Amino acid sequence: QNITNDTNYTSILIGPGICDIITNTIIHTHQNQFSFNNDTVVHCTNQNGNNVTVHADTNFVNYYWHDSSTLANFTSNSTQWLSLTVVDSLGCHGYDSIFTELISVDTSINYALSGGFYTNEIDASFQWLDCNDSLKPLVNETNDTIFINTWGDMNYALEINKKGCIDTSACHNLIMFSDDIVETNKCKIVPNPFIDIIEIQNVNEKAELIIYDLNGRQIHSETVYPNLKNKINLSTLNKGHYLIIIRNSEFVEKSIIIKN
Repeated sequence: QNITNDTNYTSILIGPGICDIITNTIIHTHQNQFSFNNDTVVHCTNQNGNNVTVHADTNFVNYYWHDSSTLANFTSNSTQWLSLTVVDSLGCHGYDSIFTELISVDTSINYALSGGFYTNEIDASFQWLDCNDSLKPLVNETNDTIFINTWGDMNYALEINKKGCIDTSACHNLIMFSDDIVETNKCKIVPNPFIDIIEIQNVNEKAELIIYDLNGRQIHSETVYPNLKNKINLSTLNKGHYLIIIRNSEFVEKSIIIKN
């Protein structure tokens, strides 16, 4: 007989003679109601590290995890299902499983050759931010790629939300130049093409020198001065074409330099 509730049973044992034995038996039923509070634990690794610890109720006598560990908690370092059998003080078993999902947000940003930035992150929502305006969200810029079609000094970051794990990239700079920049006080760059070192001649005022690759990434900057031999060591650059900007509050100049 299946017994699902507390029951008082009366048993009559009929003997071979005239004597019968009557017994009362009380059977108490008990179920182990163990379960985890949630079916899934989402853990954001960018902020909280690469491990998440799942805790079971400590009121049980024995714990048997899927990997044979016997503690009341289990530390998971991957996205996986965890299963646990517990035994209470009456010897009854309970069982449940839980899914640990470790979420890592890729905040690396790439430069688009067409002029802009993009992320390799997928299955997430995006919001581009203006680093020149206190990380103010850019209106309608919620795709994984932002294309820049205006002239100016652009400095953007990307906020990524992946299943509730939110992280923000570093700010990335891209300067878009118009062909109608007025050039004055023409400096001379020699030699060009060059191998390792260039010299900036005819510098009449203190100015800032900035060098970009053709994707708009700033790769070098320093100050040049009048009446000095402004020699710039670019031996660490790869062979190719670069954009050089020389500017101060009074003028701006741009040129293409070539490293052989």
